[in-house]
Amino acid sequence: MRFRSIGYTPLMLLAQTCALLGFACYAVVLAPLQDEWQLSNLESGLIASVFFFGYMLAVPLATALTDRIDARKVYLVGGLSATCGLLGMSLLAHNFWTALLFMAINAAGLAGTYMPGLKILSDRIQSGELICHIAFYTAFFGIGTGFHTYALDGF
Repeated sequence: MRFRSIGYTPLMLLAQTCALLGFACYAVVLAPLQDEWQLSNLESGLIASVFFFGYMLAVPLATALTDRIDARKVYLVGGLSATCGLLGMSLLAHNFWTALLFMAINAAGLAGTYMPGLKILSDRIQSGELICHIAFYTAFFGIGTGFHTYALDGF
């Protein structure tokens, strides 16, 4: 049983890191997009802010859903939503309103992965090992965002 429980954590750490890869993409391309889309400073700030607002609104919903639905399903929908938000932002967004929509979808998707990921681990890891696994998982939120920032600075 111990070997099986360890198997979940590396997969969840990798998934968490991948879910955060698009975390700061908008901030990196803010200046060129502001010129191309003729955004005001207010509009540019609102696009950046809607990510955090969308995340804040979606976390309670995603967390509550894990009490009624298998957390893996919530996690999958969250991951797909985050992916759709990032793909939409990169391929379909062309102005303030479309960027606002896709950033909000990305944020809701990230909210659907982080807390449900904790629930997946807590449901499947033995109680004596749980604290260590949760500590690694939560630390990888910072590592994932830091890795993303480091990777973008290299380009």
